[in-house]
Amino acid sequence: MNPCDACEVSTFNNEDPVLIPGPGKIRGCLVSRDPTVKFPDPFPDYKSIAATRGLLWFNAPPAWLCDRIRRFMDFDEDSPELVKLRDFLDHGCYWTHLHKCPTCKTAAAVDCPYGYHPFDRKRAVRCADFWFTREFEEHRLGGKVIVALGKDVKRYFSRWLFDHPEIDWSDVITLPHPSPANVGTGWSWNRNSAERGFVEGEIGRLLERV
Repeated sequence: MNPCDACEVSTFNNEDPVLIPGPGKIRGCLVSRDPTVKFPDPFPDYKSIAATRGLLWFNAPPAWLCDRIRRFMDFDEDSPELVKLRDFLDHGCYWTHLHKCPTCKTAAAVDCPYGYHPFDRKRAVRCADFWFTREFEEHRLGGKVIVALGKDVKRYFSRWLFDHPEIDWSDVITLPHPSPANVGTGWSWNRNSAERGFVEGEIGRLLERV
């Protein structure tokens, strides 16, 4: 049984929600937390564009992450590191979400557009337990790179790895969400943050793998 059939927030009603592959061979995936209520409108265009041109052609987390890493590490546009990172993010991975259906960015359901709900961590875990397990098997992600973006996704994969001891922890790269607003003093893209060393280390692991 597809658990989406009984989910009160299911808005896609299909068998492969919010998963956008690039045009090349899948060498890994990029996982962000949840799409917004504005996502359904450009979703068909995103899939069409990504399938022919790549994942870096639209204003979304894959392109944001590439730019964040470039700025954070001060890479030149034509540096070997940035060239291979772009190749991976553009053509070698797919973009998916922890919570598959769109959520609104408010804590109160009464403030959401009709049919949408705020992000709920427990619901997202149930969603990911079914969908990501399916994705992992379908795309044969064992031994491939999984880039987890943001604290909620990082927290999920910490548990997911604990429940799947057969999966090598080195396959999962955890990075702050690349939102332009994520430049605080903690785990963020602020180069003066106390977490800078950890972020640099994760970027280094990513570059070694791609």
